[in-house]
Amino acid sequence: MVLPILVPDLTESSPAKAWIPRPSSHSAKSVAPLSKSPRVRRTTDMNMAVRTVTERERAIVRILRPLGIGPLSRERATKAGELLGLHCSSVYRLRRRFLANPVASALIPHSSGPKAGDLFLAATVENIVKEVLTDWLPRQPYFTHPLLEICVEIRKRCAGASVCPPSRATISRRWAAHRKAEAASNARVKPPLSKSSRAGKTTELNMTDTNATERERAIVRVLHPLGRGPLSRQQAKTAGEILGVHRSTIYRLRRRFVEDPVASALIPHNPGPKAGELRLPATVEKIVSEVLTDWLPRQHHLAHPLLELCVEIRKRCAEASVSPPSRPTISRRWAAQRQAEAQSSVRVRVRRRIRQEV
Repeated sequence: MVLPILVPDLTESSPAKAWIPRPSSHSAKSVAPLSKSPRVRRTTDMNMAVRTVTERERAIVRILRPLGIGPLSRERATKAGELLGLHCSSVYRLRRRFLANPVASALIPHSSGPKAGDLFLAATVENIVKEVLTDWLPRQPYFTHPLLEICVEIRKRCAGASVCPPSRATISRRWAAHRKAEAASNARVKPPLSKSSRAGKTTELNMTDTNATERERAIVRVLHPLGRGPLSRQQAKTAGEILGVHRSTIYRLRRRFVEDPVASALIPHNPGPKAGELRLPATVEKIVSEVLTDWLPRQHHLAHPLLELCVEIRKRCAEASVSPPSRPTISRRWAAQRQAEAQSSVRVRVRRRIRQEV
């Protein structure tokens, strides 16, 4: 039975195969053997100077070396993890890397994320990405998911050119670099606040609008520097944090501001219909009045009265070749008629009561 000196808790009842390191001449320091068993060949090289190896990698090698190259049970992996302060799944992962390349430098953790430096793409793919970011994207309206739309357009053009498209992460990094370059360019040549940063036409801020309040003026001060081009989610989130609203509200307010760049365009509208009577054409008004006063009282039982009203009015409007009113308009007219009828019936009852008392 093989009994390692440093890790006696990792042994099993059955003997395990011992790992024999490859001979190398790059080592500058010999490492003492971990076992005195004659089955394990002594070596003076663990190849620990290939890359920058710390004590962490050397400690992992001292634990993984006695485990051999055979199947590793969960119990032994758990004991090895306890010695290293890791989970047993991490032990399996490190052992797989160590067996593929039995040197300590193979256990050095890799840096997360993409490698430093520019990632080269094929010339055709590079031109497609550049055209989409510089020519196609600024001419598009507002996107709910701009990165997804950019990826779809790039993949479509790459399929047309019969080339392999870049990954979504690469497109995201290229777009971020493009936005950063644009921001740096705008910072070097900063236009006045009364000029649009995206379009050549002048858009003067109507900050002296009598109908606008301080709320609308504050929104204009935040939205105007954003320009007229595509707005990223991070920019919308930052603007929302400044104004205390959600980023979806920023997109909605900016859409209204781009259409009419004045502070009064941002005044919130009152929900529901506007105050006052909504005028209809004379023919439509006559049809609605006839249906409500003549057709509806002669109907006995309607399962869906508003639906039946709409169907009848639309049928008569189609015969008269006029545009029918909307369902909310018909609903409001019907409600007004019921209210007028209720008031009329109340007046009639009051008059009858007065007559009876007299």
